Formats: sequence, C-alpha cells, structure tokens
Amino acid sequence: MQGKVTVSSKISKSSAVASWSGFIYQGKVALYQVIKLLIEGRLSSACELKVEHLDDFAIFEGSTVLFVHQVKSTQSTYRSSYIKALNQAADVTSPHFNNGTQRFFHVSVELDDFSVHNHNGNVVKFFEYHNKKLYVPPDGMDCILKEIIAIYLMKNSLCNTPDLIQYKLDMLNALLANKVNFAHALNQRSKLTQYESTDTTPIVFSEVVHCLKAEVLNFNDKKHLLFRFKNKFIQVIDTFAEYLDSEEELVHLSLCKKAIVSLNDILLERLYLSLDPSNLCVEGELDNNTFHRYLNIINGLPTFMSVNNLPHYTSVKYGKYIPSSIELNGISKHVVINALDDHISDLRRNTTLLDVLFEFDNLIVAISETEFKFGEYSKRKSTHNGDCKDDVNNNEFIRLKNKITKAKDIRFVSSEKAKGEIS
Repeated sequence: MQGKVTVSSKISKSSAVASWSGFIYQGKVALYQVIKLLIEGRLSSACELKVEHLDDFAIFEGSTVLFVHQVKSTQSTYRSSYIKALNQAADVTSPHFNNGTQRFFHVSVELDDFSVHNHNGNVVKFFEYHNKKLYVPPDGMDCILKEIIAIYLMKNSLCNTPDLIQYKLDMLNALLANKVNFAHALNQRSKLTQYESTDTTPIVFSEVVHCLKAEVLNFNDKKHLLFRFKNKFIQVIDTFAEYLDSEEELVHLSLCKKAIVSLNDILLERLYLSLDPSNLCVEGELDNNTFHRYLNIINGLPTFMSVNNLPHYTSVKYGKYIPSSIELNGISKHVVINALDDHISDLRRNTTLLDVLFEFDNLIVAISETEFKFGEYSKRKSTHNGDCKDDVNNNEFIRLKNKITKAKDIRFVSSEKAKGEIS
C-alpha cells in the first residue's frame, strides 16, 4: 500500500470529487424518473430526457416541458440550506413550459422539512420515490434503480433476475454516459453552447426501453434460462395451433399451454430435464424439434392430468407416464441410455432428474419398438459414488439408493403402446 500523498492546502481544497459524484447522482436520478414514468404508462416512447438542460434535467414531450428537476447531493439536513436552490428551481422558465409543467427537487439526505415550496407564484415539490421516501443517499441510488427496474420487468412480464437487472443497469449507465460525452464533444468542438449541445442530444424514452428489454444469455442464470424455456415453449404451441383444423386438437393444445404457463420454477426444471433426460442440468436453449416431438406425443394421446404437476397420464397396471422428446432408435439409443446412466449415478450434481424418474414409471418417447426398460441397457454397476456412503448419513444413502433402483427400472414406451394402456 502506498503512503499518503502530501499536497498543498490549495490543491486539497480543489478536488472535483463532490461535483463529479453529484453529476453521477443526478444522472441516476434522471434514469429513475424515466423508468418510473414508463411504468406509469402516461407517456409515449417518443418523449425525451435532456440532462444539464433547463435545470439538472428535464422531460420533454415534443416541444413541451412536462417535468423539470433540480438535484442536490449535499450533506445538510436543514431545509434552510436549500432555500436559494429551491428559489432557483421555482424561477426556471421557458417558452416550452405550459400550465401543466411540474417542478421537482431531489435531495440525498432526510430534511427537517419536506413541505411544498412556493416562490413567485410557482410550486416546487420534493420528489417522492416508489418506496414513499423523499430522499435517496448517493450510495443507495443503484439499489433503488435496481428496484424500479425490477418493477418495470414484472409489470411487463419480462424475466427478472439479479444478473439481468445488473446487465440492464449497466446498459442504462452506458447510454447516459455516451449521450453526455457526445454533448460535451459538441460543445467543445463546435459553436454550440452547452445548452444547445444537450438540447440536440436527448435520451429518447425508446432508448431506455431498449435497455430495459435487452437480454444477455448467462448460462449460470438458471432462472433466466427457465424463463426463456417457458416463453419459447409457449411460442411453439401458438405456432402449432395455427396449423390445426380440429377443434378437439385445439382444445387439447390450449390445455397444454395453460398447464405449462402455470408451472413454477421447480416444475419447469423438471419439465426441461424430462424432455431430454440426457441433459444433466438446465444449461442452454432447446431446439424447436424438441418441443415438436413433445407436442406430437401430447396431441396423439387422451387428455392428460397436470394439477400441481407436469402433464402426465396414469395406468392401473403400469403406473404414471410422462411424455419426453428423446428419440431412442439406432445408435442414439445407446448414447442416450449411457448418458442417462451416468447422470443417475452422479446424484450430488443434480437430483431433479432422479426425482422425475423416481416419480414416473414410464417415459413416452419416439422409438420404433413398442417398449423396453432402462435396466436392460444400463451399466451393471451404477450406484451412488460406487456404493461409497462416507459423505452421506446411512438413512440418506438408503433413500438415494432406493431412488436409483426405482429410476433404473423406468420403462420407455412408444406413443401407440402408451395410448392403449393409459386411462
């Protein structure tokens, strides 16, 4: 660690940290206000945010100023310290104002008085955030921005995970920085004034919406992958429906869509793995053919059951059936069986697949033969950690071993065979 650098009092008092921090703070406040307005749905995506404009920032609809904001990030908790700034906010005017233009004031600390400020016939209100607070400290601004982003995502039925929210926040910060830097460059390299440069480089609401809807596929973000999985499945079902002429088939397909929409994350993960049990975990997007094979099986069978579970069928003699999308013909049969055998052995990495194979007795798959059992093709020795039970207690080991035995007894059956067996 380097020693403390000694400087003169003149240099020590000329730090730009406060103004730099204040500018970053007001930019984040501006982004927050835009997202809040988008959630409220009162404004079109053509509205514009202009930073360092009439005041710290302003919101325009066409040529009309809807909102003008002043932001202060200082330490004083006394309202009296802000009177001059409040008067300035009240005095800001422009030909672009109308009777509906609203003035807001933002602070970073709790004041002794948050009442409305009146000056020269104009009203300035302290801005209220979604959590009903009238202030946000600088180090809390990212947190509250993430909260408002999450609210926007939920309102618009978009995937909402911590990784995605951080990604969208990074995009919004980059958008703001790029606009401000470009406006600064215009001011430095052309004859435009600071006001003119910011006036010509607004952030359009549609650009903010683009950031909020942007996604990056993180293969470690299981919740995001499952969200995409559900959405893609629903889209494929909707496409299937366009090509069905039978009313009965359409009703059947609509029931399938309703069942999948209602699945929680735990059941969605089970469905994902059941479509292709050679997958050890949720690790990527499945192709359309996987969904097509599943829907073809569903479409050729009687109505399934799905209350608090995956779509499935029952038989008095053979137990419970679940559709899958795997094809078990030729070489692929041995590849899938060997992969499945390895996965069942490696319980510590993912027990979800084991739970699926333990609960259901039959997988309905695409095969040329009528049926066969997993145990007929699996390796002779396939138990938990080679029968080593040092890492689990005896009761847990017995429970897992029983599940393995049950899973290795699962039966693969064709659609035609299953159709004749299920009730």
